[in-house]
Amino acid sequence: MEPKPEVTKKNGKVLVPRKPRQNIHDLLATGYEGASPEDAMRSNMLWFAFLAVMFIISFEVFIYLARRNNPDPSPKSEF
Repeated sequence: MEPKPEVTKKNGKVLVPRKPRQNIHDLLATGYEGASPEDAMRSNMLWFAFLAVMFIISFEVFIYLARRNNPDPSPKSEF
């Protein structure tokens, strides 16, 4: 069990310290509870690999469709 945060009083109000804010990139990489920096790096590498594979596949499909719709007009050798 986590120890309770230190509570302070100021001007008759009770102040409880908040968790540090996280930006979206950190939340996506490490999750809400947080993970080790190695896990964050692994997550970033997996995203980069996924995006690279998707780019290659889309490029291959683009080339395939371009060749299918515009066949090579040069005559082929029969030999």
